[in-house]
Amino acid sequence: MGQTRMWRATPAGYVVDAVTGGEVAHVSGTGAGIDARRQREHARLLAAAPALAAALRALVEWGRTYTGPRDPHSPHTLLIAGVAALALVDGEESP
Repeated sequence: MGQTRMWRATPAGYVVDAVTGGEVAHVSGTGAGIDARRQREHARLLAAAPALAAALRALVEWGRTYTGPRDPHSPHTLLIAGVAALALVDGEESP
């Protein structure tokens, strides 16, 4: 599955690009003592965040549809953690 890399190296660190074009974040740790490997890791994580959030939303919706807290095989605790993480993504207080 060919996917476009959403981050790139610059002399000052790494830049995370938006899907629609344009820069959304600069990752630089030069002054903070963060090495290039860690800067790349941070840039990759920031670039993957929208896809990760979308996948988590789909998983939470699946859990709401097909499982419940009384289902002994439900990953209910993990679903609750997913809802709390998505609240952070959305800038809301955790439920």
